[in-house]
Amino acid sequence: MKAFYTLLTALMFILPSFDRASAQTPQGMLSPDEIFFEAFVGDSVATYFEVINTGTVPFYHLSALTSDYGYIWVYDNGLPDYIQPGESGQILATYKPELPGVHHAHYSMKIGDSFHGVNLTGTAYIRGDVNNDGKVDITDVVALIDFALKDNEATFPTDLNGDGQVTITDVVRMIDMLLNEGGEGNTPEPAVFEDEVFEVEGCTFKMIAVEGGTFNMGGDYYESVMYHQVTLDDYHIGETEVTQELWDAVMGSNPSVNSGYWEWPVEYVSWNDCQQFITKLNEKTGRNFRLPTEAEWEFAARGGNKTHGYTYSGSNNFNDVAWCEDNSSDRTQAVGSKQPNELGTYDMSGNVWEWCQDWYAPYTSQAQTNPTGPETGSEHIVRGGCMRGHSRFCSVFYRMYYEPTFKRDEIGLRLAL
Repeated sequence: MKAFYTLLTALMFILPSFDRASAQTPQGMLSPDEIFFEAFVGDSVATYFEVINTGTVPFYHLSALTSDYGYIWVYDNGLPDYIQPGESGQILATYKPELPGVHHAHYSMKIGDSFHGVNLTGTAYIRGDVNNDGKVDITDVVALIDFALKDNEATFPTDLNGDGQVTITDVVRMIDMLLNEGGEGNTPEPAVFEDEVFEVEGCTFKMIAVEGGTFNMGGDYYESVMYHQVTLDDYHIGETEVTQELWDAVMGSNPSVNSGYWEWPVEYVSWNDCQQFITKLNEKTGRNFRLPTEAEWEFAARGGNKTHGYTYSGSNNFNDVAWCEDNSSDRTQAVGSKQPNELGTYDMSGNVWEWCQDWYAPYTSQAQTNPTGPETGSEHIVRGGCMRGHSRFCSVFYRMYYEPTFKRDEIGLRLAL
C-alpha cells in the first residue's frame, strides 16, 4: 500500500487536472449538466435525483426518496401527478449550474404522455469529483482510494462505473480517464461563442450569446398552453429592446410617440417598418441581423440553459423585471432600468411588445428543431407584454399577433443575430 501511494504521488506531477466548470468535456466523461441532485422537491426529499445526458435529450432517474407518501408530487397546469421511486423520464428543459454547490432549478418532465414541472432546491455534484472542489484530478484518486478502503457507501461522485459500489474498478476508471481523456492535446479548444458589441453612427448596442438547447415551449393562457419540445441552435439576441437612439442612427428619424428619450425603446413601428430598419442596419454593419423567431424569443426570455423557471423574464415578481399597467404610469421607460434575466437580457417582460419573425399559427404538440413558423399568414407574433397591459401579458409564454402594417406606441422590437 505504501508503494501504491508513492506511485500516486509521482502521478500527481504527470496527470492533468480537468476543470469541470469549463466547456471542455473529453469523450466518456460527464458534462457539467450530467449531475446529481440531493434535492428538496416541494415538501419531499429526493435523496437520489440523477440528471443524465444520454444524447441530445437529458433524462432523470429517481432511485430513492423520503416522503410522507412514498413518492414526489409534480404539477402540470395545476393537475397533480407523481414520480414513483425507480421511475425514469424525459427532461424537456435544461439547467446548467455552476458546480459544485447549492442550486435552485426548474425542470419540465415527461411522465408517460404528460409534461410536468418540478422545482428543485439542493446540492449538485459531479461524478468523479470526490473532494467536491469542482474539478477531477489526482487528488480525487487519492480521496477515492481512501473512500474505498473505509468501505463507505457509494455516492454519485465516487461510483464512477455506476454499479452501486466503490471498488478498485472505480479507481482504475478514474485514472484511465485522467491519463487517456483529460491530457493536453486530447481536449480540443472550445469554440468561441460570446457576447458581441456593435457601434453604428456613435450608438453602441450589445448582443447576448444564447447557447442552444432543448426546452418545453408553451404556457398557461389560452392556446399558449400547448406544450411542445423545441430544440434550438446557438444564436445572439439583443441585450435590450432597440432604442430610439439606435433607430435614429440607422434610419435618420424617430417614429416614437414618446420621442426624445434616446434610452427608451423605439415604438410605433410596424413589422414592415422593422424589416426596413434591419435591412439598413445590415448594410451599415455587414452582418445579418433579423427579428428573433418566436421560439428564440421565448427560450431567451426563459433564461436559456440558465433558466430558473420563472413566470416572467428573470423573476416570479413582475415588479422586479417588467414595466406594465401597475407601475409604468402608462408610458414606456428607459431600457435596462429593471433587473436582467438569467442570460443578462432586459425588458423581455413588459415595456413594449416585441415583434417576432414568425407568422402566427396555433401551437401543435409536435417536437420541432429551429422552428420558423408557417410559410404564410396574415398576422405576425408579438411577445413580452407592454407598459399599459396586464402583468399576465408579460409572462414568458403569452402570445399576441397583429397584421404586419399595424403599429402602436406600445410595440417595438429586439434584434437577433
